[in-house]
Amino acid sequence: MTITPFPAEHPTALGAQWRGFFYPLCLVSDLPGLPADVVLPVLSGNGLWRDDAFATAEASAHFTAFQLRDGQLTFAGDPRLFQGHQVVPMLWEQLVADWHQHHAHYLAATTPEQLLAPGSLPSLKTPEGFDTEYFLQTFRSFWYVREQYRRTGQFRSINSWLKGWREEPAVFFLPATHADFRSADAEVRANQAYLLPTLNLSALLPVGLAPAAPYFPDGNATLVYFDEARQRLVCVAHYC
Repeated sequence: MTITPFPAEHPTALGAQWRGFFYPLCLVSDLPGLPADVVLPVLSGNGLWRDDAFATAEASAHFTAFQLRDGQLTFAGDPRLFQGHQVVPMLWEQLVADWHQHHAHYLAATTPEQLLAPGSLPSLKTPEGFDTEYFLQTFRSFWYVREQYRRTGQFRSINSWLKGWREEPAVFFLPATHADFRSADAEVRANQAYLLPTLNLSALLPVGLAPAAPYFPDGNATLVYFDEARQRLVCVAHYC
């Protein structure tokens, strides 16, 4: 298995309407039992709350399924699943522009509070149910960790960078053979009827797990499965 951390911001063909909905954590390739040309982007939906009233066979509060065609992904979920979906692309663009303008300030932060404060962002009216603070903190944490990795080669959490916590060196992705994946997978399967009623995990190839930390200040880890028969990438959210 080959892991490529922090690929281009939008390594998929999801389209502009999904900009800001998913974070590309890494690419996974050279997977045992799969053709050599299969490359799977590991995508996290952290930063947005979901409303299961709009769950479909493509996505719910607990999983997201992407169709893989010619190395590109498409997503056919209902946008209303994501609370506040109307403002996500606009707010994402504002956060990106703000980061580019003030990135030196953010990289010089010495506390999480300095990094995650709203700062000079213009106010944006958001719909009920949209958690602006969660969205902003997820964005800033991800971009900070990624930029520090690109500058220093060190993959560390926000707590390690800004609180001085002593941690084991972080890993981008754990294979399905790792004990952490096996434990999380067992828990998901034990609750499959409740959490994932539209998925048949036994028909999916286990790929591995991307831990939430250190990518984010908090959030769900991403368990990755692949449906070779239907060419679907399935990302399951798991708090661990």
